[in-house]
Amino acid sequence: KTGQHRTQHVEVVRDGEILCGWLTKPRDREATNVAFYMGGRNEDVRWAEDIATWLGPDWAVCTFAYRGRNGSSGVPTERACIEDALEQLAWLSEVFGDKYNDPKTNVTIIGRSIGASLAVLVANELPSSFALENLVLISPPLGLSALAQRVPLLPTLLLPLINTRLDCYKVAGRMKANALVLMAEHDNRVPRGHSAALGALLGGRTTIKTIDGTDHKTLPRSTGALQAVAEFLATDVESVKTTRPTQSPAPQYKVERSGMPGDRHATQDE
Repeated sequence: KTGQHRTQHVEVVRDGEILCGWLTKPRDREATNVAFYMGGRNEDVRWAEDIATWLGPDWAVCTFAYRGRNGSSGVPTERACIEDALEQLAWLSEVFGDKYNDPKTNVTIIGRSIGASLAVLVANELPSSFALENLVLISPPLGLSALAQRVPLLPTLLLPLINTRLDCYKVAGRMKANALVLMAEHDNRVPRGHSAALGALLGGRTTIKTIDGTDHKTLPRSTGALQAVAEFLATDVESVKTTRPTQSPAPQYKVERSGMPGDRHATQDE
């Protein structure tokens, strides 16, 4: 699988700030599916190219470092992060020849921790022409204000983004894309109850799954999580291709538990 994709460094400039990113594309074909990854607080998002290996040769994966992280300039705020992501997604649509408006092309946003909150907020502001089919939320909080009520010292841990609220639960019901919510068995950063509650609020068909043997740091790169994402997208993308509903299905969610242990990889953020 390792030779199926190639990764290139990319840059998007917005409001005078340089935003560094990495685009992983199939080597010998055009991508028919695209995943946009939004990482956690201090996460080195360059690892996201590994996601493409799990998803398969028809997938491209793109990720950008937040302002002030991994070569990107500027200072991150909630509004800046949302608008940066919207600009990056618009840039991606140009890279892929505006294929996001092609009903055969599927777009997935994957967000982890704070990035999961941002993913919901970004999805809420996407233009109606943007073909967002799936959301994958890894350890998603209801929002920073909800976390701060549970952990009084959390503002210190989450600077500088704590100047914002990231209250994605307020718009979660507007999400019509099918969603996968992944939770760690042991998470000392985001309570599983918060993640499950957010999953229940999402407006589309939602699967909520706990990955055994993982914690907040090890969850995203664990074998169990990556396989769960690959299986969810393989099934959901195929169903989207064969039947595109004219109306969104009634909200529903199911809770699953994985018996697969996490692997040795870990991310270095909160």
